[in-house]
Amino acid sequence: ASVNGVVYKRNRIKAKYAPQYSSIANSKAIQLGACNDRFPWPALPLKLAEQHHAGRAIEASAYTTNSYNMCYIVTVHDGYRVLVRFPALSRSRFRYEKTSDKLLVMGFLTRNTQIPMPTVLGTGFWAGGPYIITTVIEGSVFSRCLGDLAVQSPSLNPQVSDRDLTRAYRGMAQIMLEISKPAFKYIRALH
Repeated sequence: ASVNGVVYKRNRIKAKYAPQYSSIANSKAIQLGACNDRFPWPALPLKLAEQHHAGRAIEASAYTTNSYNMCYIVTVHDGYRVLVRFPALSRSRFRYEKTSDKLLVMGFLTRNTQIPMPTVLGTGFWAGGPYIITTVIEGSVFSRCLGDLAVQSPSLNPQVSDRDLTRAYRGMAQIMLEISKPAFKYIRALH
């Protein structure tokens, strides 16, 4: 199927005609926040990635969700990959404040710790709320490496090797040590 130059194939979204995004941006669909209760219209991450990274966006992954965000990984024509993150419309109250706070914390951690943080390429607003575009940090999610996929709720896979478990706990300990380094004079927000 094809809608406005976006071709849907195997849970991937490919941009067929990049010039069409200028007309898509002005369409009522995006102005009215063409989305259902869960995620924005699939062309939106492609359009936003093009605005914040010089180049034609050619592919967006199927969206993934966590507790409060929906994320798309968008590939640009030069192979560069960016993450487009939207607060979940039905699950995230105070989306603007949450996004602003997230950006402040990311900036603070980048300046004051050695924790690998994605680079913020851009942020802005669309009809459904705010968004953040960052670089992609490659790696594996702990829950996929250590979790028991046969169990619905989070649980540790009993078959995990001691080596993998030690590596995971060491990584978590290093992050906790980095977070404990900054000293604060007052308890308050970072603004």
